[in-house]
Amino acid sequence: MTTTARPPMTTRPIWLVSAAAGLAAAAATEVYGLLARAAGVPMAAGGLGADTAEPITVGMFAMGTVISVF
Repeated sequence: MTTTARPPMTTRPIWLVSAAAGLAAAAATEVYGLLARAAGVPMAAGGLGADTAEPITVGMFAMGTVISVF
């Protein structure tokens, strides 16, 4: 009897692959933001119609990515 091995990626559920990709993207964007902050890039943004900008805190890049993914 012969068995055919399937490639490992086809045996994982799509939701699991999507969740892993989303978490990897969140980590990557957070590292990018932390590197920019360490390089001295000002981290502040204002909402639509806002008179002043508010600081972008640690974790905001990751949170934005997670919200967009899920």
